[in-house]
Amino acid sequence: MTEVAIIGAGFAGMSAALALADKGIKVNLIDNKPAMGGYFPLLDNQFPTNSCGVCFLSPQPPAFCPFIECNLRENINFIGNAVVEDINSNNGNFEIKLKINNNCVNNELCIDCGKCEQVCPVEVDNEFGDGIEKRKAVFKFYPKAIKKSYFLDLNSCNKCNKCIEICPVNAINLDSNNEKDININVANIILTPGFKAVKGNIKEEFGFGYNKNVLSSIQFERLISPSGPTKGVPIIPSNSKKPDSIAFLQCVGSRDIRKKGNPYCSSICCMFALKQAMLAKDKLPDCNITFFYMDIRAFGKNYEEYFQKAKEDYGINFIRCHVSTVKEHGKDSIVTITYYEDGELKEKDFNIAVLSLGFHQDEHTKKLINISGIDVNEFNFAKVDEFSPLDTNINGIYVAGSFIAPKDIPETTTEGLGVAAKVLENIKLKNEKFIPPATTLSQPDQPRVGVLICKCGNILENSLDIDNILNYAKNINEVVWTGKIDYLCNSEKLEEVKKIFSDNALDRLVVGGCSVRELEFIFKKFKYSGYSLLNFEFVNLREQCVFANEENSEYLTKKASQLIA
Repeated sequence: MTEVAIIGAGFAGMSAALALADKGIKVNLIDNKPAMGGYFPLLDNQFPTNSCGVCFLSPQPPAFCPFIECNLRENINFIGNAVVEDINSNNGNFEIKLKINNNCVNNELCIDCGKCEQVCPVEVDNEFGDGIEKRKAVFKFYPKAIKKSYFLDLNSCNKCNKCIEICPVNAINLDSNNEKDININVANIILTPGFKAVKGNIKEEFGFGYNKNVLSSIQFERLISPSGPTKGVPIIPSNSKKPDSIAFLQCVGSRDIRKKGNPYCSSICCMFALKQAMLAKDKLPDCNITFFYMDIRAFGKNYEEYFQKAKEDYGINFIRCHVSTVKEHGKDSIVTITYYEDGELKEKDFNIAVLSLGFHQDEHTKKLINISGIDVNEFNFAKVDEFSPLDTNINGIYVAGSFIAPKDIPETTTEGLGVAAKVLENIKLKNEKFIPPATTLSQPDQPRVGVLICKCGNILENSLDIDNILNYAKNINEVVWTGKIDYLCNSEKLEEVKKIFSDNALDRLVVGGCSVRELEFIFKKFKYSGYSLLNFEFVNLREQCVFANEENSEYLTKKASQLIA
């Protein structure tokens, strides 16, 4: 079976994996995290619908969230805690060397009972949600994570052995060295490592890290999540009360030409913050929400309407300016925002300030760039051609999603499906069978036409007089052969059709039977025998005669004869 490697199990990676797996391709879905999903598990709602985002991601109507769907596909092999050490090209294929990191939990034995996490006495800031809540030293990477997702952080573990004692299947060994190297060989590589939010303290003047009521957009996303620490209702971190006012500060770490931050726009921050503001307003209708922004980037489908809805229906205030500083004062750590507007320096107090963080490439992605050898631009995003937006400079290595540039979920998902199509095309070209030249049709004044009717089991025979139809066809000019066959959809029957062609020196065949779509799909296989679809004409006797009405057999037989003619 042909194998493909997808490095990065976020939005684009999962989209490509599902599309390829459903086409019979074995996919190695690789991520340096213990569980697949990327930012998806953090997002309960997505703009511009404020609804669950599953519909954006799955190529077919999903039964479950995409990471669950990926887990259900036999053709998808998820490899977590994996770091790419090397990529070598070998006769058009690739060998990838992976280092699987030690996490002291044997996920082949783990039964996902969670007892280890319950007894662990250690609590540290949880990376999921940017530290807005705590986690144990042994923990599940995110609440919805499934299978092979328990991880033991040796840096925070105090070696109390309580997890070992309670584990019913002996899956934990603090002294074990589970770090191992594995090699996989694949026909193509898709790079979808995504992006990473900049650190909230990138601008010290905003007070992130020492002012409890200054939150990052990642932290606030977790606060408004129904599965979050406050069940989706925002609170003031310093006193756990409901806020009367919230400020959103845009472009933190983006559109900054100075040494701190990135000079480019991170694309999705405006809409991401608008969504958060609207969801917060739904939970706290009396809360005053103010948006401090430079420009609103509402470029996608229905995004402008979404922006207008925030202003007109939700009453969110918009102030176009660049915030200078964020300070705290008083026992409740009131947040005071200083900004310049209309030629005047102003100050305004809030309970919470939310910093809309920009995005960039992390060190893991930069290492992957060096190993793969692909070209990147000055910001370490993949360099692609305008008319080949998913191709890299290396044949067989493709890119998709926010590895190319920051983008929203619909566009990322579209690129995931697009890159899957590119890989399928590449695999097809590598494995394409020899196609002989198509049979040349004879001159119009001397065609040799055959008429073949599939009985479709007894579906057609019960309503049509097939012999009568064939007798009618025999008298049509240029028809030199007629016959019937059963279950033409059986691929073995195609050999009989080939014999009919050769024995009777036919160059055209009229085929009567079931759906034209079904028959065309079957007869495409004839290209490997020197025929093309130009040699065939299809008549849908099932839908257009038998299923179309309940007239008598004589009428239906006459109609079928006319369609054949």
